[in-house]
Amino acid sequence: MLKLFLGGISLQTKYDRFEQLCNEKLNELTASKENWLGFLDTASRMYKYNFEEQVLIHAQRPESRAVASFDFWTAGNRMNRHIKKGTSSIALIDRESKRLNYVYAVEDTEDRINGKSKNPENYIWKIPAELVENINNSLCRKGRLHSDSLEQTIANMAFSASVSKLKSYDDEFEVLYHESGTTLTRTELSESLSKMLCASATITAMKRCGIDTADFESRQDFSLLYSIPQNFTKLLGEMTGDTAKTVLRLIETTVHEEIEKEKVRNDELHRNTVTEEESREWNPVYTGRSN
Repeated sequence: MLKLFLGGISLQTKYDRFEQLCNEKLNELTASKENWLGFLDTASRMYKYNFEEQVLIHAQRPESRAVASFDFWTAGNRMNRHIKKGTSSIALIDRESKRLNYVYAVEDTEDRINGKSKNPENYIWKIPAELVENINNSLCRKGRLHSDSLEQTIANMAFSASVSKLKSYDDEFEVLYHESGTTLTRTELSESLSKMLCASATITAMKRCGIDTADFESRQDFSLLYSIPQNFTKLLGEMTGDTAKTVLRLIETTVHEEIEKEKVRNDELHRNTVTEEESREWNPVYTGRSN
């Protein structure tokens, strides 16, 4: 750890402080079911960020609905918003450059006085209740799935993505397995990791889609979380994030597609209604006019 010495006193750099915070939070994540589920709640909204960034956002602003850079929020050609006075930024570590990047929570932004600010709510996608069935049907067609509910479709998508993701981390698994000193066999550990990955990715995706996960959570064996060695926490988090991102990006795209389709249907309905009204107005059968 890099330290500065001043008058015989050791001072941590800012980077060191937040790297330490990240490592401490990593160790806490799998200490309890509640800790892990709390993290997944934050991760569900921050799925476009990498795992360690999610951990630091969870440590500093776990309740935030969205975060972005200062330039993204304030630039005139972006959101054109104002950062509230006295706001604290959220520090994220970049291990490659050994630098900190800073982001701000959407809750800490406000409209500019000029009235030209963009509303963040228009850019945070949601699943309209009236389009749930259409979105589910579309996802099933894309994934060649058969499901009567969006919840089940998400679970099926997460399972498929997690199987593929676990295979892509084979090399990392082997290294960590040898370092862990666990009494579990490779097969036992792989099965525990696979089940927790699938459950965690499903919960993350469901939460982002506004689905109550209580019933799904009640059917999961979270005791497996404690059988996974501590040095596997980061791997589990990275795989969960990657898997959930794969699922949610497809859902996000599908939501936008179905919203556009609904707009087209509504526009067509409006045109047909206007045409019918005009026809009634000039048709003597309806107006009582004669030639």
